[in-house]
Amino acid sequence: ELRDLLEHELPFPMVDGIAHPTRFHHLLRLADAVTCIVEPLKKFVPPGTPTLVLEPGVDPTLYFPQPPDPALRRELGLGDAERVIAYTGSVTFANEAEMRDLYRAIKLLNERGTPTRLLRTGFTHPDFLKSLGFDATAMVTDRGFVEKALLPRLLALADALVQPGHPGSFNDYRLPSKLPEFLAMGKPVVLPATNVGSHL
Repeated sequence: ELRDLLEHELPFPMVDGIAHPTRFHHLLRLADAVTCIVEPLKKFVPPGTPTLVLEPGVDPTLYFPQPPDPALRRELGLGDAERVIAYTGSVTFANEAEMRDLYRAIKLLNERGTPTRLLRTGFTHPDFLKSLGFDATAMVTDRGFVEKALLPRLLALADALVQPGHPGSFNDYRLPSKLPEFLAMGKPVVLPATNVGSHL
């Protein structure tokens, strides 16, 4: 639909930091070479253009397998018998439905007899919590925005790290920025069955 509109007819302003939905093909045709953060993005590169999949790095002085800190666990009010699933990221317009699935999964685990807490960081709009249809307060510890140095200590508390989602145009061509950090922690990581999840 956007391709059929003139620039001044677009229903919203374009954001400078994001690829233009109709012009990015022209930009790629002008490139002498292209780096892609994940393999599936290569399909958008014009034939004959040199391409390199350049996977993101991670700071190994911060993110590495480490024992959980019992004092931090107590500070966060995590019960001794509670399983912990961590998600260090915001709820946005793009992932709201997937995050709702994650919250429902935590609820289901608790209902089926596995005491589980979702340990969260990042921004969460109050309307998102209202949209759940249940009170998640007892199942979620939401720290909001935290200093980067605290993230590995929070991840070390987790029994599993989850990047919710499903195959589709949103997840097929992206690499969530938290994923290299998740993998560096040496914990089980749950991913959608597409893209990096299929590769792993």
